[in-house]
Amino acid sequence: MFCASVQPAGKGTFLEVTMFPINAVIHPARLYTLLSSWSEGDVINTNPLFYEDYNTEAAQCLNELNGELITIGKKLSEHGVPVDIPHIFDWLACYVYGESKDSNIQRFFQTNVAYKGFKCPLTPVGDDDGKARGFVPNFANRYFTEDIPLGLCVYKGLADIAGAKTPYIDKVINFCQLHMKKEFILNGKLEGKDVKMTSAPQRFGICKISDLKSLYYP
Repeated sequence: MFCASVQPAGKGTFLEVTMFPINAVIHPARLYTLLSSWSEGDVINTNPLFYEDYNTEAAQCLNELNGELITIGKKLSEHGVPVDIPHIFDWLACYVYGESKDSNIQRFFQTNVAYKGFKCPLTPVGDDDGKARGFVPNFANRYFTEDIPLGLCVYKGLADIAGAKTPYIDKVINFCQLHMKKEFILNGKLEGKDVKMTSAPQRFGICKISDLKSLYYP
């Protein structure tokens, strides 16, 4: 992913701000690729660095999530709700931090000093004698409790309204909701019993393009 010429928008909406790619694509991508094969009872030997160990699989997942978010924006625009969403590398790495256009999002996270030293949201576990033997995921951490219901679920709700397909967003939400003991997606749509704890438009009765138009472009 190469750096485009990104400039601050002269005019936009709160919807566009809500959809701008940041934590809700960074954190779930890293954690999904780290934990997707994890099952109850498994113990992870070490707690890796969140950003310095941001691997190729996590970067690819981030690209897929961000790509689907861009597609949602394009679909909304086609329906008369103009939304222009960039790739996170273009605006965060290149525009905010001045990363070289010849770099990429994985290298940016691994080398930027602003992202050094953060561990993954894992909790140490011990044997009966109290000695630490590894780590398990902390699904009560804000990387789950904020970035899923207040992030990816918002994108999924907008995708349902726009008619955009989001296989990667769905996959990550489904994994997280399983271990969070929540139900956001049901039968492929954002209509599970826990939508009420999200910030998705459906929670507020915004379920059609006309609802979005009347809210943002009266």
